[in-house]
Amino acid sequence: MFAGPAALGLFHLVQPSALGRPIEAAASGHAVQPAVAIGVAYVTIAACGALVGGLFAAVTKYLKRFFPILVWAELFFVSLTLLVVALLIGRHDGLHGLAPAILGASAVYAAFVSLALAIRLGGR
Repeated sequence: MFAGPAALGLFHLVQPSALGRPIEAAASGHAVQPAVAIGVAYVTIAACGALVGGLFAAVTKYLKRFFPILVWAELFFVSLTLLVVALLIGRHDGLHGLAPAILGASAVYAAFVSLALAIRLGGR
């Protein structure tokens, strides 16, 4: 649940205008304050992050050590993000400048998701 907002927070910190413009457009389109739209974005990404993190935890339930799960999470999520960015870069001209921030956010997400092992093993 915390991985998604952490990744979005890093992206928001590194590229504030790239996130600010779509959020302001969504806020004006729904007649709400931009702060409300940002809150909705973070809650939505928390829900999506929890869902993807839960699926990742289910797939990696047999990994019992932190370092292997961290390496696997970083490889999996950063590679997947790189693939998606590579597929979309031809369609969106502004994506070149955003790619480092997107990949950094993916790495942060992977690091937080790998902490699910500690949560999973903490109950034993």
